[in-house]
Amino acid sequence: MTDELSKCSQNHEVTLCVDFKKPVSFVGASVEDQQPVTKPLKTLEDLLGWRPNDTTDHGQVFSVSNVPRAKKQIDSTSTKTVVCHDMMDNYGPDRFVQGAPGQDHYILPYWSGIDIFVYFGHHLVTIPPVTWVNAAHRNGVAVLGTFITEWDKGAKLCRAILNGVYMWSFVADQLVEICKFYQFDGWLVNIENQIEEEQMDCLVKFVSYLTEEMHKEVPGSQVLWFDSVIKNGQLKWQNEINSENKYIVKCVDGVIVNYTWREEHLARMEKQVTSKKNVYVGIDVFGRGCYGGGGFNTIAALDLILKHGFSACIYAPGWTYENLDRNKGVGFSVNNKKFWSLLAAKLESHPIEFEKGFRTAFYDGINTIYSKVFGRENKLPIHLDLASQQLQPILQDNQLCRSQAKVDTLDVVVPVEKHGVTIALPYADKCKVHVGEEVLNLNHNISKDYCLKSSGQHGARVFQLSRSDELPFTITGFSFHGSSSPSYILVHPRQSSEDQPIERSFNVHVSDVDWHKCDEGEISLSCTLSFPADPHCGPTEVWYHDKKIYSQIQNKKTTVYQHELPNYLGTSHGSLYRVGNLKVPDPQHEGPDCGVVFYMFQNNLDCIRELKATLTVNYAENLS
Repeated sequence: MTDELSKCSQNHEVTLCVDFKKPVSFVGASVEDQQPVTKPLKTLEDLLGWRPNDTTDHGQVFSVSNVPRAKKQIDSTSTKTVVCHDMMDNYGPDRFVQGAPGQDHYILPYWSGIDIFVYFGHHLVTIPPVTWVNAAHRNGVAVLGTFITEWDKGAKLCRAILNGVYMWSFVADQLVEICKFYQFDGWLVNIENQIEEEQMDCLVKFVSYLTEEMHKEVPGSQVLWFDSVIKNGQLKWQNEINSENKYIVKCVDGVIVNYTWREEHLARMEKQVTSKKNVYVGIDVFGRGCYGGGGFNTIAALDLILKHGFSACIYAPGWTYENLDRNKGVGFSVNNKKFWSLLAAKLESHPIEFEKGFRTAFYDGINTIYSKVFGRENKLPIHLDLASQQLQPILQDNQLCRSQAKVDTLDVVVPVEKHGVTIALPYADKCKVHVGEEVLNLNHNISKDYCLKSSGQHGARVFQLSRSDELPFTITGFSFHGSSSPSYILVHPRQSSEDQPIERSFNVHVSDVDWHKCDEGEISLSCTLSFPADPHCGPTEVWYHDKKIYSQIQNKKTTVYQHELPNYLGTSHGSLYRVGNLKVPDPQHEGPDCGVVFYMFQNNLDCIRELKATLTVNYAENLS
């Protein structure tokens, strides 16, 4: 038996009855092919009828983010950047909470120059998928959903919503509850239709009330308005803030200006607003009427916006995926990096504060990763797993990326008490720690003001860094010198590991079991696994074995051979994982002793993988 199996105290079993006649149990608006998905609300009836913890929607709870947003340090004089992710009406593979197969998918690993991410769609209520929320939050970026009404249908909707205080206040309350439940950070309000002039007062009250309630119920939330309806109710994009649309500025946290502006619009607008940093001037990457033509010349519009002191909103950066040769993901990766590198020198990178340290393996959500299971490296299948995307290095400009002396940098702030800080890195990687203006090289002797102890464990160098006088200090960044980022870095103040005792194992419960017939000799099992995973330790990986292989491993009591390694199922970022349509042997063909064994792996605070639970699911058609 392997060491990992013997150390895990939670090895338990359940027995299930295979019943093909039982009605499907895992159902609801947030379920698709036995998998949890994030979906929009398309109608006013959907919005008014939505409720949290909906017992008729078994997939809903899977879309709740449990990743708190890291805090970016943005001062009042800094410009900010909004990205409006408007790609093929969205809700593509990113809607699948637990990931999607293949590598031909859009990802965004260049978060350092972004402050707000808007998930945009042409639905009444576009709820951002938890996949994007998790990825953005780890990188300190706020995520907004979209509330939109458009054209004739939108005008009719607005007449109904603005018909009285009860209706518009209830709609606003529902938007607040949706944001609060799914744990994202606010709304873009986009009214792209005419409003009856006599209802304009209700529109202003609706938007003001929404903003006020969001601030009360969701700390740090924001409501943005899109430049559309002017003060008499006409739909008339202004490409600036002026006397026609200034009425809305006081009601929201910021305004996104339409993207067909010219420099004279910016010059006039400077005289109209008091807080230019909360005015996000639009740039359409597709170049539709946009200054500079978009695409790889997006920098031209950005330059002009920053020259006048405004913040920017970059529309549809998915152009690099939609409009250029993707070549099975390779072409997209090159073009995406080129696009963002051209903007890097102009986008302000605001440092992220981590009071209790951080960990990252720089996983971008789609690249191949290796996971050590039962003492052997196992290559995970290439797939989209945006929810697992981790803290990324800061965006470098194109010139620096092409240079041979590549330097990757993390722009972070880590307050360190007198006890010092633990830093773990792979053996081969060179790291410099920035403390204000001082740079400490972990691979050489450092100044007499600091104490540095190092040791080796689990293939890594572990450093204990503190001040000689035992005073607190603040780490302001890390830089890595070489051909690429290290495979991981772990940083935590030394006392933080004592704050939260970590359970070495946990129980796993099975619910919402569904069976389906497949080809001869196989059936499929779908079920929900629930477990009290510790949120401080990151995601939980779920693997499985056929029960017969598991028994062979136990009987041999030796190491696991390559052909006996378990199969990777997926990753959970909370306390739930949905096993969907897993093909297993049919007991009618294989006999009564059928089963599948699930393994749950999670890191401890020192980034060491631990087997937290083993669950054997036995099943038979007749349990009598």
